[in-house]
Amino acid sequence: MAGLSSVALVFVAAATPAGAVHEKSRGEMAEALAKWHQAHAGFDARLDAVTRAFRGTPYRFDPLGEGPSGRYDREPIVNWRRVDCLTFVEQSIAFAWHGKLDEAIDELQRIRYVGGKIDFSTRNHFMAAWWLRRNADAGFVRDVTREVGGEATRVLRKVVAPRAWADRNRKWVRRIGLENLPKAYDIAYIPIAVALRIASRIPSGTILSDVREDLPTTPVTVSHTGFVMEVAGRKVFRHASGRGRFVEDTPLERYLRYLKQSVKEKQAGRPWRVLGINLARVLAPGPR
Repeated sequence: MAGLSSVALVFVAAATPAGAVHEKSRGEMAEALAKWHQAHAGFDARLDAVTRAFRGTPYRFDPLGEGPSGRYDREPIVNWRRVDCLTFVEQSIAFAWHGKLDEAIDELQRIRYVGGKIDFSTRNHFMAAWWLRRNADAGFVRDVTREVGGEATRVLRKVVAPRAWADRNRKWVRRIGLENLPKAYDIAYIPIAVALRIASRIPSGTILSDVREDLPTTPVTVSHTGFVMEVAGRKVFRHASGRGRFVEDTPLERYLRYLKQSVKEKQAGRPWRVLGINLARVLAPGPR
């Protein structure tokens, strides 16, 4: 993201762990996963250990797909060597849930796809419209935006106009069908000015997603996501940064200040202002 990379690179450089996950073979990853689970009985500590090991992992947009037999997207169904913001979140949750690699990969598919059915049409493509709601229903996350933001919390109602699926978004109509695409959805958010004042209240292990204003030319309202974590008593935003080109920690308040002035970013040639942040707590595994 613009304006973050030079600061975040310096912040993370000394903290990137030796033997980070992007350097591991499948066998080494299986061993590391077992060790994380043995060393960290508490789920929050385990999630921190997993996401910390991802630091320094190179960024690549959309690195996961439906595998070699996929109709549209033949990228692998798991890839810890390259991540984007969402696949970093998804794989971190799956690895924190399970200490056996095969079980974690199976769980990853249930996070990414409705009922774990691997198909482009069942993937949780859209963060606000599908991913957050479906994974809350599945027991992976719980929305805590209002718990943290209190009375300041707002709700954005997004009605997706048909023209949002035109031009560069036309592929969604071809692959999924207009009748199956999001038509309207709500997402709660804490206004960015308020979020800056209460950043210390955000629990470690929370997924933070930016919430941007409604533009009729795009079907989405979230453009980036990652984890709030605590490092040496200070909150950081741990995320796969497209600008920084790898997974990094950015001081949380610095990231929120960036969001406050990020109207410079463009969507379809227009400024796309950040309204605030949505918060979803990652849940520990329980009875299914």
